[in-house]
Amino acid sequence: MCKKIIILIVLLIGLVLLNGCGDKITKEEYDEIIAELEALKGLNRTFPADGYFTAFQPSVSSGAPEIITVSVRIKNDAIVEFFIDTLQSTKIVEGETVSFKFNWKTKKQLGYEYYMFPQSGKMVNGELDVEGYKQWLSENNKKEWFEQANLLEQFMLREGIDKVTIDENNKATNVSGVTIAVKTYVDLAKKAVEMAKAGKLLAVSGYGSGDIVWATADINRFKTISNYKLDTLQGKYQNGTFVYNEKSKQELGYEYYMFPQSGKKVEGVLDVEGYKEWLRANNKKEWFEQADLICHEFAKNGSYNFVIKSDGKIDNALVSGVTIGDNNYLKVLNQLLANAK
Repeated sequence: MCKKIIILIVLLIGLVLLNGCGDKITKEEYDEIIAELEALKGLNRTFPADGYFTAFQPSVSSGAPEIITVSVRIKNDAIVEFFIDTLQSTKIVEGETVSFKFNWKTKKQLGYEYYMFPQSGKMVNGELDVEGYKQWLSENNKKEWFEQANLLEQFMLREGIDKVTIDENNKATNVSGVTIAVKTYVDLAKKAVEMAKAGKLLAVSGYGSGDIVWATADINRFKTISNYKLDTLQGKYQNGTFVYNEKSKQELGYEYYMFPQSGKKVEGVLDVEGYKEWLRANNKKEWFEQADLICHEFAKNGSYNFVIKSDGKIDNALVSGVTIGDNNYLKVLNQLLANAK
């Protein structure tokens, strides 16, 4: 290995000297050598690339959907940060119709406004007396959610994820100041580290009435991103609470059955081959096929050719075959790129 690195360095020096003597090397040749050196430098890494790697879990709180996330940041092949957060939603009742809307801010972004201790009496008519609340927390030896999340992050970074001991109530027994249940966060932290080791990027967002939308991709030691994939997990309100579907749209495949007008599902049983034939005959594509087209276009050209029409759908004049709306698909795809930096 060292021998190969030395050869490449000598070759690079030689090419630079030739360049100085008037024998030009192309930018492509130079970039190829630099890429080789960078790749060799990364062969002994624990993690293929630096960046932010995320794991998430769908959850329900007070009958409403939420998304729990834990991210790990890799810098210079070392874990330098954990980041725990949760995006919750609000229940909306209009007559007999119940829907949900994801909140604008996560728990971390809300900060003290998350107001985990209403017994403090520091919020009146929706207005929080922040300084009074902070004083109440101090006097009662309490910490707001984001403060406890920060303490857990720091403990995992300092001591290691496996050092967190958890009791039968899913609470940490050895992280001072943390009284919230932590098992899910610890499990997701472990998963995020595994994602980092595997070079698996992930970005997730909430959309509509409880839909969880996410994108994944692979990143290698060249910092090349490939194998983009979109997915969505839906659910419904039943028996007083939100319930997620057992399968995501990708897992459902043709069973997602975006075109019931095909008449290919009878008494809950889909004629898959008949449905595929109907799709071909009518120049239609199922959701997962359109999602794959979006990913293919994004991998080639980024967001450049995506034009969102007034009805929220993607203009298929530039992205052929896509008729579905942009349900935060471009948001999560672009977040993958940001996570890789």
